[in-house]
Amino acid sequence: MIVAAPHESLTDVTERRIYEYIKEQNYKPGDALPKEQDLAEMLETSRPIVREALSRFKMLGLLESRKRRGMVFSSPSIFKTLNKIIDPAFMTEDEQQNFYNLRVIIELGLPDILAFNITDEDIDVLEEIVQEEERTPDDYEFYLRCDYKFHLQIYKATKCSALESFQTLLYRNFRNSTKLKSMASANFVNRFQDPNQCSHRDILEAIKSRIPDVIHAAVKRHMQAPITLLKKTTMGA
Repeated sequence: MIVAAPHESLTDVTERRIYEYIKEQNYKPGDALPKEQDLAEMLETSRPIVREALSRFKMLGLLESRKRRGMVFSSPSIFKTLNKIIDPAFMTEDEQQNFYNLRVIIELGLPDILAFNITDEDIDVLEEIVQEEERTPDDYEFYLRCDYKFHLQIYKATKCSALESFQTLLYRNFRNSTKLKSMASANFVNRFQDPNQCSHRDILEAIKSRIPDVIHAAVKRHMQAPITLLKKTTMGA
């Protein structure tokens, strides 16, 4: 019979033991788990407790229900799973900022893989996005939509599906950060004319060179304000 420690519920213990069982049995995607009643008898607990533990695995994408097969082990997409459980509505402003800092770090590391993998077709898509943004330079909400499409296309151009999924996750948090909005909105209207700013047009021209150092310099200039904020937060200023 399962006995939970003071800080654990019976469901917590059952979840852990099912997870250990899956690992011990070396389950592969598509393998069926024992029925709820069989698991309950094996773990010496109740069927409702087993059902609740299994529902947690389903939420994480580790299990899925199949007709006539019951519960089947699955191979989840890590970032799709994170999208389900990470919501800016439940994050503090500091947590959202730390999450965005991760975007800064990742994008500063993209130039090498981007320069190697980007195609002419990717560049054409980026050109269309930039031209669309240039036609409406003073609409901040529209700018944010173009910003998402532009950076998502850059992530896609790396040919790394995990990065593409991660960009989608980041965007939800970026759009909900009032701190970043106020920081970026001060002079964004003049971004295409101001030589002190690095617009998406400047990044695109750097990307066209396919030279990692040139791309890195443009991305760094484009993200200078977030980088400054990152330094302050990591240094405790």
